[in-house]
Amino acid sequence: MIQATDIIGIHPERYPLLEKLAARLGKNVGELVGPGAALVKRDAQLRAQVGQFTFDDIVKELERSRGYSYNESCSALEEEDRANRDG
Repeated sequence: MIQATDIIGIHPERYPLLEKLAARLGKNVGELVGPGAALVKRDAQLRAQVGQFTFDDIVKELERSRGYSYNESCSALEEEDRANRDG
């Protein structure tokens, strides 16, 4: 199963923080991608945890995903993965 963290350019060591943030906001990580990055941008607790530089990088990577749908991207990646396994 493809996860939101598989399609965003955030370092894997930050995944647990992003997952905790999503849970705290009552969202899943996929909902923080694209337009959902606005929720992250307003989160002072995450900013204090990781520092301004890393915080800005996380927000930038989440915003960067604005041009595609998380669900569509996951479907395409899963289809490609199946094709590679089957073929």
